[in-house]
Formats: sequence, C-alpha cells, structure tokens
Amino acid sequence: DEATALERVAAERASLGGAGASLESAVANLKDVDVKSIRVMPRPPAIVFKVIQLCYLLLHGGSTPPPWPKPRSILVDGLADRLRAYVPPNPAPDHATLAAAFFPADEALTFDKVLRGHRPAAALFAWCVV
Repeated sequence: DEATALERVAAERASLGGAGASLESAVANLKDVDVKSIRVMPRPPAIVFKVIQLCYLLLHGGSTPPPWPKPRSILVDGLADRLRAYVPPNPAPDHATLAAAFFPADEALTFDKVLRGHRPAAALFAWCVV
C-alpha cells in the first residue's frame, strides 16, 4: 500500500543521508563516463531502466512512465551537472511520493539493489529519492 511504500522510501532516504542529504550530494561523484555506460546499453536491465524512467519523470514532469527509448534522451553528457543544478519547479514534485508510487512493494528497490545492478544507476536512484 502507499503508506508502506512511503515508509520504504523514507528509510532509503535516511540511509542515504536523511534530511541533510541534497540533490547535489546524491550525484556528486557521477561523471559523464558513468552516464555513457548506461546510454550505450541497447536494453538496460529492468532495475536500471526503472531508475532512468523515474529520473525522466522528475525532470520532465508527469506520472506515467514513458516507454524506452524516450527516457534514454536524458542520458547525455552534462546530465550530472544538470542534476546537481536542478531547481524543482513550483510546485515541486515530491520525490518520495513519486518514487513510492513508481516502485510498488513487489518491485521494491533499494539503493543496495540498484548498486549491485549498476553503480552509476545507484547515484541516479539516490538523486530520485533524496
């Protein structure tokens, strides 16, 4: 249910630095070469694909996950700088609520799961839930 999903995202947020964590710090070490490692995947693993979809939604608005390859359009050189400089629109999307809705309990993602799947995608996941 939504309450459980929000609790899961809150726990992830806490494990990534809690309320003191910032969007900038989540992707502090993300480099263009890391983004390219995702971009060159013809069909990224499901765990990576879901993270890219969520980043796309947060950057472009909306609540319906776009099909591949549309989310791939964000995977350009300079993405890390764009994420570090991101200023949420007004009203800002609630990252935690969108992430909770996007990753239902049966598909629960955690930073560790994403990290095991693909390290650069884990930085993007952290940005999504901070």
